[in-house]
Amino acid sequence: MSLDKKYDLIAMDITSNCNLRCPFCLNDYSQIKGNTFITDELFNKAMQLLPLTHDGLFFISCLFEPTIHTEFINFLEKIPLEYRKKVFFTTNLAKKLSDETLERLSCIKLHHINISLDSLNAELFEKLRKGAKLKVFIDNLERLTSHFSKNPDAPEIRYLTLVFKSNLKEIPELVEKCATQYLSSLHNIRPVWKVKTNADWLAEEYINANELEILKKQLAQFSYTYSVGPLHNENAFLHEKNYTYIVPPTAIRISSNGRVEFLEREVFINLNDIKEPYNFFKDMLSFLELDLSRANELQKMLKRVNDFSHPTTQPQHLSTFNFFRGKIRDNLLMGKVHKIINYMKK
Repeated sequence: MSLDKKYDLIAMDITSNCNLRCPFCLNDYSQIKGNTFITDELFNKAMQLLPLTHDGLFFISCLFEPTIHTEFINFLEKIPLEYRKKVFFTTNLAKKLSDETLERLSCIKLHHINISLDSLNAELFEKLRKGAKLKVFIDNLERLTSHFSKNPDAPEIRYLTLVFKSNLKEIPELVEKCATQYLSSLHNIRPVWKVKTNADWLAEEYINANELEILKKQLAQFSYTYSVGPLHNENAFLHEKNYTYIVPPTAIRISSNGRVEFLEREVFINLNDIKEPYNFFKDMLSFLELDLSRANELQKMLKRVNDFSHPTTQPQHLSTFNFFRGKIRDNLLMGKVHKIINYMKK
């Protein structure tokens, strides 16, 4: 393993629920009950993994809202100072936060914070961010930016805006306002994901490629820093048509109850069972590197299949190859994972 090898990202949640019920959310809240707050012990274990990822790629929130944890700001202050630039979190800023919390947050020196904001129209804001009140959000935002503006070491503020038909025309104004009034260092603009929940409503809100191109041209007139993501259906099922196999990332997600998932690999462990988390996950990087090596070879093989296969034969080739790919990778990796887990428990 190369000495500088790190995880592409480590995504952790300190809660297992949210204070909002946004209609476009990836989570199906009909299947989510209660709220598990991460414990001190588990949080401290997770902090041992900070050296194993890059700056700005350790999530303190992934699928759920972090500010609803009663120890939210205390946990952030427990992050070792030398590793704080690796950490960020995303918030809907819908829970009223005290000036003390905002002042402390301005001093923590995280890499950045993401603020979700899709509209400044009260009716639309509260429709998209169901359960939130625009008055509370704006109050939080104005006090937060006031505290941050007074501290040159405060984290960068980034904004995340999801694109719908209903807010499409407002987005250029949002980008400008966040940049000129609310300290935006980067504005991420993303077409909404396609999810199963609220499918009928979402079907009416998806924008098309032409609408996205018009938005890009409007934003190109600005000098503000922003990014625009692709339509999520543009590359959907691309591998089924062209044999493209995307090499999986070396990434893990840690739930607030300790469950750890190696993304794209269907490998699960529990952080509570690992006595020496740093050593365990560092060792796992070497096995994942072997997995990536196999994945790269598979990608090359798929390219050759794509180059030489007749279109009418592609589905059969693909079905066989996907089966082969999954079985080989899962068997080899899972066998090694269980051996390491058993060793680390001793």
